[in-house]
Formats: sequence, C-alpha cells, structure tokens
Amino acid sequence: MKAIFKVLAILGFVALLCIAALALVILDLTTGHVVLENGAGEEISVCSLELPGTTSRFENIKPGCTRDVWFSAKQDGEYHVAVTFSSGSKLVDDVGYVTPNLGNRDRLIISHEQIKLVRDRFPALANSFQAFK
Repeated sequence: MKAIFKVLAILGFVALLCIAALALVILDLTTGHVVLENGAGEEISVCSLELPGTTSRFENIKPGCTRDVWFSAKQDGEYHVAVTFSSGSKLVDDVGYVTPNLGNRDRLIISHEQIKLVRDRFPALANSFQAFK
C-alpha cells in the first residue's frame, strides 16, 4: 500500500512539473523580443520603433550598441522604424511582420542604407546543435 502511494506521489509531482513547463512555453510564445542594433558608423540620435499596440523611442545609440524591446503584440503588423542619425540623415522603413502568439524573436540591424531584419524563431535552440563534420 505504501508503494502505491509513493508511485502516485511521484506521478503527481511529474504531472505538476509538466504543467509548469507548459505554462512557461505558453508565456514565452505570448511575448516578443526585438533587438535594435546600430550597424552604422555613426551615432543614432533618435530611433522610434512602432509595433502593433506599442511604441518605443531610444536616443543616443552609439555604433555597435543595441537596445532591447520586449512586447506583447495584440494584432498582426509590421515593425515601423524611424531613425535620425547624428549627421542629420534620416531613414524610415517598415520591415518584417509581427504575429501574436508566435514568440517573435528578431534583430533589426540599422545601417545608413537599410534596416535589415534577422529572424530567430527558436532562440532556445540557437546554440544547442553542432554542425555535421
């Protein structure tokens, strides 16, 4: 009889761990993360990033530096980016596509000519695989 209770307690604990893991996966998929990277050779004076339902504004991003934006998209839409460099030149672009509940993980690399989108849909797996030799 004690053995049965022990087995049931272990199974209950395992079930609780599985439910907690599932909750973490669902939570991870409802939040998005985008990294703004200054890939230009000069400082960004002002950078505005508009997402569906939220706007973020950053100032004085030095070359090679990044800024993080965590968001929860309520609807589909694009990244709308407006950049003003320290030289006064401007760059405005709509890039990528944001979809709610897909765990958007993106990097926007800003240069003088363009804003390049780099997607990373499964960041948890990013360094877990080795290339075949």
